[in-house]
Amino acid sequence: MLKDIYHVIERIHESDVKIVLTVSGAGSKALSWLLEVPGASNTLLEAHVPYSEKSMSSFLGTIPDNFVSNSTSLMMAHAAYKRAISTKPHNSKVIGISCTAAISTSRKRKGENQAFISFWSDLKRNTVHVKFNKEELTRIEEEELISQSIIEFLYVEIFGEGKETIRSENTSLTKIEFKNYLSALTSKQIESIEYFGETPNSSDSNFSGVILSGSFNPIHKGHINLLNLASQITNKPAAFELSAFNVDKPPLSIEEINSRLKQFETTQRILISNSPLFSQKSKIFPGSTFVIGWDTAERLINPKYYNQNEDIMYNAFQEIEEMSCDFLVAGRLSDGSFRELSALDIPSRFKQIFKSIPESKFRIDISSTQLRLTGLSE
Repeated sequence: MLKDIYHVIERIHESDVKIVLTVSGAGSKALSWLLEVPGASNTLLEAHVPYSEKSMSSFLGTIPDNFVSNSTSLMMAHAAYKRAISTKPHNSKVIGISCTAAISTSRKRKGENQAFISFWSDLKRNTVHVKFNKEELTRIEEEELISQSIIEFLYVEIFGEGKETIRSENTSLTKIEFKNYLSALTSKQIESIEYFGETPNSSDSNFSGVILSGSFNPIHKGHINLLNLASQITNKPAAFELSAFNVDKPPLSIEEINSRLKQFETTQRILISNSPLFSQKSKIFPGSTFVIGWDTAERLINPKYYNQNEDIMYNAFQEIEEMSCDFLVAGRLSDGSFRELSALDIPSRFKQIFKSIPESKFRIDISSTQLRLTGLSE
């Protein structure tokens, strides 16, 4: 290891940034160097080397069209970022780093000797593309240069400064940056933002608690009282959740999201997500209890909302269960009658993830739709 690289890694380990690194084809020395310098446990959360096609497909959850490409490198970095989110200490800054490469080998191989190195964080994603002229360098030399580049560009990602060793007509850099969390969320760069009132607290916070999802257009006392009660019942921290994307409605604009945030008090936690389905929400907020009304529970167990496919419905419930999530169901006035969970035919396999709030503990017969129609607020 070069002395300069050693000192660069020392600085990286002194920072508060946590990383997940995944490499395939080249870049393994970067992992070795990170571990050789004291302080690695302050930086590295985990590392992956998906070398075979089957391993790479398993890591990404899909089969890439080209294993050594800009798009695959970004997919790897995004997967690494999501792993970092699920394993990070609370509110730590994280970066997912990837390298996919094809370099000199003992067999004849078509295509260029090249590497794609990507970085994914909450507000930006970058890819460095490095090409080598065949037979100019040995495999060991290419590996060294790629690994050195991973370390040096990581330094730049963290500190916004530094020198990059690989600088030639054979190197290119593409970068996408977002000016704020909401821009990043609506562009699918991040999956959630935690607010207190109108003030953003963190991105991809991995919140776990009791969550009341809704459009909150407008919020009313029924929402507030229900969430407070659910928090008392479950003994979990409480949060409202608003999805920027919906199954049967156009996505919310940034302006509309900001307008709805203005309704909340500074002591109230609000989660903005880009996931309209509870199976998706469960992966962003594992271990959470979702508070829903009787009418929502009725839709959740109706195959009509799964393209008349019960297998899709059962798979969705299984995903929710696997993420240690469940539902707390409040009664709702429907067609002139107050309906509770007991009136629903929950599939026996998943009855344990549905619990009822009895009418004696909660009943408020108002809705946001009624308030919009009457022009009133509660």
